[in-house]
Amino acid sequence: MFVRGCLKSLSVSLLALTALTGCPEPVETGPTNQNPVARIFAPVEGLSSDHGEALNLSGSCIDPESAEEELLARWSSDIDGALVEGAPDGQGNVSGIVEELSEGPHVITLTCIDPSAGEGTDIKNIVVEANEPPSVDIDEPDNGDDFTTDDSIEMEITVRDDVDSADELLVSVESDLDGVLADGLVPGSDGSLVTVISLLGGEHLVAVTAVDSEGGIGTATVALSVTSDHVAPECEIVEPLGSTGVQEGESVFFLGQVNDPDVTPEELTVHFESDVDGSIAVLTPDTDGRVETFYEGLSVGDHVVTMRVVDEENFECLDSTEVRVCEVNDPPVVTPGEPTEGGGPSLEGAYLAGAEVTFSATIADDVTALGDVVVTWESNIDGIFNSDAADALGNVFFNYAGLTAGDHAISITADDGCGNQTTHAVAIRIVHDDDLDGFVAEPLGLDCDDTAAAINPDATEIPYDGIDQDCTGADLTDVDGDGHDSDVVGGDDCDDTNIEINPSAEDIPYDGIDQDCSGDDAIDVDGDGFDGNTVDCNDSNPAINPAATEIPYDNIDQDCDGADQTDVDGDGVSSIVIDGGTDCDDSDPSIFPGAPEVPYDGIDQDCNGQDLVDADGDGFDAVAAGGTDCNDSNPAVFPGAPEVPYDSIDQDCSGSDWEDVDNDGFAGLAAGGGDCADSDPTIYPGATDIPYDGIDQDCAGGDLVDVDGDGYASDVVTGGTDCDDNAVLTNPGAADIPYNGVDEDCDGVDLTDVDNDGFISDTVGGLDCNDFLPTVYPGAPEVPGDGLDNDCNGLIDDVTVTSVPALAGNPYLCTPIPMSAAGSYAPPGPPMTYEWFIAAKPAISVVTDADNLTDATTIVASFNPDMVGQFLIGLTVTQGIETDTAYLVIEVENDPSNGAPVADAGPDQAVTGSVSAFYSNYTWNCPSCSVNATLDATGSTDPDGNPVEYAWQALSGVTYTDATEPDTAASFSVGAPPYNGSTNQSFDVTVQVTDCELVSHTDEVTIDVTCSCN
Repeated sequence: MFVRGCLKSLSVSLLALTALTGCPEPVETGPTNQNPVARIFAPVEGLSSDHGEALNLSGSCIDPESAEEELLARWSSDIDGALVEGAPDGQGNVSGIVEELSEGPHVITLTCIDPSAGEGTDIKNIVVEANEPPSVDIDEPDNGDDFTTDDSIEMEITVRDDVDSADELLVSVESDLDGVLADGLVPGSDGSLVTVISLLGGEHLVAVTAVDSEGGIGTATVALSVTSDHVAPECEIVEPLGSTGVQEGESVFFLGQVNDPDVTPEELTVHFESDVDGSIAVLTPDTDGRVETFYEGLSVGDHVVTMRVVDEENFECLDSTEVRVCEVNDPPVVTPGEPTEGGGPSLEGAYLAGAEVTFSATIADDVTALGDVVVTWESNIDGIFNSDAADALGNVFFNYAGLTAGDHAISITADDGCGNQTTHAVAIRIVHDDDLDGFVAEPLGLDCDDTAAAINPDATEIPYDGIDQDCTGADLTDVDGDGHDSDVVGGDDCDDTNIEINPSAEDIPYDGIDQDCSGDDAIDVDGDGFDGNTVDCNDSNPAINPAATEIPYDNIDQDCDGADQTDVDGDGVSSIVIDGGTDCDDSDPSIFPGAPEVPYDGIDQDCNGQDLVDADGDGFDAVAAGGTDCNDSNPAVFPGAPEVPYDSIDQDCSGSDWEDVDNDGFAGLAAGGGDCADSDPTIYPGATDIPYDGIDQDCAGGDLVDVDGDGYASDVVTGGTDCDDNAVLTNPGAADIPYNGVDEDCDGVDLTDVDNDGFISDTVGGLDCNDFLPTVYPGAPEVPGDGLDNDCNGLIDDVTVTSVPALAGNPYLCTPIPMSAAGSYAPPGPPMTYEWFIAAKPAISVVTDADNLTDATTIVASFNPDMVGQFLIGLTVTQGIETDTAYLVIEVENDPSNGAPVADAGPDQAVTGSVSAFYSNYTWNCPSCSVNATLDATGSTDPDGNPVEYAWQALSGVTYTDATEPDTAASFSVGAPPYNGSTNQSFDVTVQVTDCELVSHTDEVTIDVTCSCN
């Protein structure tokens, strides 16, 4: 705004901008054009900007002779040339945005041009850095971490970029072994990203790649070792077996059995394949591992059919079988030859085992060459014993001696290899008589040993040789027939030729014969139950035997232990009752010569004739024994011993320890008393303390350093702060009385600046004309109408219109920041009007006056920032035709008390779905399944009530209606379930809740999905 051709002063105090003030006096000569004044507010000098980052331009063009709309503001770069141009607004402000500058150091110039071609310029030097690829950090897992194939590996990733915000980057995860694991991942606005992967076994190099909008690629890798305790599945073709043949057009039934110790059978995939016709069927086993299918499309020829089973880790097993497909034909014709039914050369028409038997037959067939017809000879006892093909004329002939003994049903089967068979049967008997004794071997005969001619039912039995010669079932071991086997063969009969001698017979004593086989004859003369020949030391006296009671000291050995009893208590010393004994009490094992003596008990334990009464040997009997020794276990303690102070021991038996060495009436500290120096009688509790001498005379715990008792030690001692220890009202905590020349608060000077405005009161020779109002001091802003000389220039209320913007609250993100123009002032006259505006902002901020300033034309306005950083807010105040503009720098910060939001993904869910099977390739097949569920994070909260944003994410297999809504419909994709069965899969879905300060919290919900097929 211009007033009569004069430029109003521009105050940009917070940016240290130079103010232009004053009006030129009129000049009588012709007018001289004055160049405009250019000022750049943004960018600031030395700014470093990333390539691709938009650059905000902000400045002003002021001309004392031209209106703002008559000026041209032109922005340029010494590298990129012209950038932006246009007319300033009504306050002279110019601004613009440059979307992208070339890399390198730039000189940015603002040129202001007036209608007379006068120019004013301002420059700022900035640097546009080259585009750096995104930075990628893998926080978890670490290099070398070990996992198994069953693990869900949680990856914690942090990405940054100098061009794009983190949530604009494209992030993917890939393994050098397994390929792409995740793609299209979206980081949080803080660059954090969590994803879960699973890996097959092996040494993996997992790469995380982030791509920015300019094609910059950042990559980080981590080496992981993944082991698998899984094994390959097991599989077996149950049908068809061997070289199975069918005729053209017939169905072949394929039956397999599979098993995997790591997964259920339904998780396996089974492929039946022909080496001639290719794939036959792809099947899923049932819950028992059984898989079956019919197939009738095999072409004529010989096929190798393979069953291949693959598990979830691509482990596989193989089993194969052969199938021949022939043109339609008749079964072969079989004409048996030898042997004839029931025929045999010996032993009632039977064949002897080991002798060769001749087998023959004739085969005929209408399609298969006779040499290709397989003839199988099978015994119901020995199984198949020949499977030679017929010769070119259809004849089969061979001799065979390997049939075991028994009644055989021999079947002759001719197989033309095309599924046609013909069978004939004949019965023959095979028997044994290897020893030629005339008896047929068991089980068809009675010969129990067909290798020895002397063993048969008619042979004579030989006792005790362990051989059953007469085939009765056992050897002869009881010759005398008394019911007891001979001891020759391990029995208990000691004489198997005499029926009167055996373990059951009665023994006759003293006859020298052992009738009862006990081993000897019985001898016990005195009848005391002890054998006199072995253990009874006196067999003529029944009172003497090993069980008798010993009578001590009678010189008789009653118990046969070899001696009379002379040591009754068993202490190893004989009683003094007998000659040579020394035990003075043979009834007590603790009393004997040399036994430990127990003092003062009145008992002579060591048999020395007296009790022990002076245990420590110091020459004084113990008090317990009637003596005067107060401690008979310590030879240093006795009446008259030297006393040691403070050791809590009464060495001289005086009745107490020595505790007051200096005899000042107070026990020493070592004895639990209060005398802190028991060697100095002038030091004790209650003594007069001498200040500042470093001695604690009264044992109060320290020297006296606070004489006036005001709580501050005197500055006479080290560390003291009381500048007058004799005046209780003088100390560092006291209130200083101004202008009295006394330093009451010990800060080194008297109080001469009461209102703390930085100026000394004129009462003591200073310049502050009112030392009790902080708003009054030399140079202070003059406040109109207050009746005060605010700037101490001697004049009251001498002011001009002045804009004074001020911050009126915390500059925290997420809450409106209050700003006040209450400090602005003007001389008496019309009321002032106010206009707030955004003068400069960070490069990536998108705030505008219309959207982010509230009450922009009132004395109190508020600013709603969109990010942390530095913002420049302008305030223009107007009174009549007078205006003034000043600027306020606001450093927007995160609220230190801001609490993180709490994410709540809702309770775990179990959902079900179903699909319909379709018939294909002679089997029922099921498609993959998609099951819907509702995800609900509306239970999430923010402790500060701030608005929050939501981001749903899962590793794979999940799509959302809207992944940024608190509640959203989600579709979960699972694999195809088995026919007439179901499949189950669990999905871990996370929701990230982020508040306006970009603080996030994540919660997880598990969705258990079951899909059936029928």
